[in-house]
This record gives sequence, C-alpha cells and structure tokens, in this order.
Amino acid sequence: MRFEELGFSVFKAEKNYSLKLIIIMLNPRKIDLSEIKLSFFIERDSLINQEAKRSRLEKLRKATILCNREHQTIGIITTLFSGEVVTVHSDFIECTDDFVQLKEGVIIPMRAIVDVDY
Repeated sequence: MRFEELGFSVFKAEKNYSLKLIIIMLNPRKIDLSEIKLSFFIERDSLINQEAKRSRLEKLRKATILCNREHQTIGIITTLFSGEVVTVHSDFIECTDDFVQLKEGVIIPMRAIVDVDY
C-alpha cells in the first residue's frame, strides 16, 4: 500500500523514501513545548486523504476530552517546515478547525498534525 493511500503526503521523492518515512513515523524525535514554540510548520496539509483528515480531527477532539476530564498527557505528532516529523506532549489541548493550542500558548496549525497519541 502506498503512503498516499494512507493519507500521508510524501515531501521528498528520494530513492527508498518509503522506508525512510516508515522509520520517521515509528520513532519521531521528541521535543518540548519551548522548542515547538520556535518552530515553523509545513505550509501544505501533511494528510492528503479526506478520511485521514476527518480521523485526525476526531482524535484531537477525543484528546481534548481526555485532557479536560482525566488530565491525561497527549502526544501530538507534527511535521515541521523542514519535513522532519516530531512529537510534543502536553496535558492541555484545545482544538478548533484550523489550529490546536497546547500548554503555554503553543499553537500548532491543523495542517501540520500527522497523528495524535493518547
């Protein structure tokens, strides 16, 4: 199955890029809130499939409920402008149609979010 069919957008068409993308998605670099504040995000949506976009929004809404009710820490997997996939953890999430706000006023555009881990 191609990554595009799963809803992922491939940014660099290098030789063996499929294997590189799998490795990045399985082990994204963890960064803290202070580092994500200084980051730039991709300009186009990291997901190209409409079903994947709906799933992302549902996961974010569920994560918001988990944070508010159970104070659970949630991982947001996002794509930076460089194409690097990173994860940031927060125990506060607010979600709109276009942005996600984390603790300390960190705002991540919805288009940059690849997945949610709770």
